[in-house]
Order: sequence, then C-alpha cells, then structure tokens
Amino acid sequence: GDETDAQRDTQKRFFSYFYMAINVGVMFSFGFLVNVTTEGIPSWGVEKEDGYFLAYMIAASSMTLAVVFFFSGTRWYTLLPGGGVEGFNTMVASIWYSVHHGGGARAIMSLVGWLCLPLFFAVTIATSLLPADSPSGAIEAADQFPNKYESACLSAAQLGKNASTAAA
Repeated sequence: GDETDAQRDTQKRFFSYFYMAINVGVMFSFGFLVNVTTEGIPSWGVEKEDGYFLAYMIAASSMTLAVVFFFSGTRWYTLLPGGGVEGFNTMVASIWYSVHHGGGARAIMSLVGWLCLPLFFAVTIATSLLPADSPSGAIEAADQFPNKYESACLSAAQLGKNASTAAA
C-alpha cells in the first residue's frame, strides 16, 4: 500500500531496485549475450554452434532465479483478500455496456479483439505443434554464410581494398 510515508518510501525503493535490475539485465544481454550467440565462448569450451543454447540457458536460469526470489519473499507480503474473478467480470460487463450503449467502433473493436484472443492462442499452439512445411534443405540453404548477396558485398569490399592498396 501507499497510505503512509514509510509505505510510499518502501514502494519507491522497491521500484528503483526493480528498474535497476532491468537495466543491468539489458546491459548484460546486449553487451555479453549477443556476442555469445554469434561467437560462443571458445575459452570456456563453448563453440560457436552452441552459443545460442548457452545464451538461452543463461536467460532461462535468470528467470528461474527471479521466480525463486519472488516466492522466497512471499512471507513478507501482506496478502489482501482477492476478488476472484470479479475483475474479469467487471471488464466483461464494461465492454458489453459500451457495445450496447453507443460505445461506437472502439467498443466493437475491443469486443472483437477479446473474442479473437482464444483463437490466437489456439492457432499459435497448433502451429507450434505441426511439422514445418518447408522442403528439406530450404532452411539450411538460407542459413549459409556468405549467401549470394553477402558474397557480392564481400567481393566489392575486397576490390575496393585491393584498389586502395595498389594506389599506395
């Protein structure tokens, strides 16, 4: 809560730590994990091909650690009685009222969006479980380095480098 000055100060301090942790995580991700995904860490025995796996394992471990911290602190939380599904019922009643009492296009689009949400989840789960439609080798061909465009750029860069070396 934020009813007293002490509660407001505690809340401010918590959110400062929370955002600091997010910013440290972002710096770590962009500064370190991006390089791990593309190059691996040969000095640690992590080859280039295993870089993505290591980066995802570090992220998964961090998320697991965050959940452990969250649950380990629950004894200090002040638990208030919840309303159960009351919040959801209020939202449904509000959208229903808006649609039927002149809420216009925004109310209708809100209703359509909420009705499409279960369909979205069903389609997402179904497509993740279905096998890929691409013919064998199509993905591997796209992942080859350098591809024809990159080869053209590398060739042009080499020509420019050779021309500047010859002029010197």
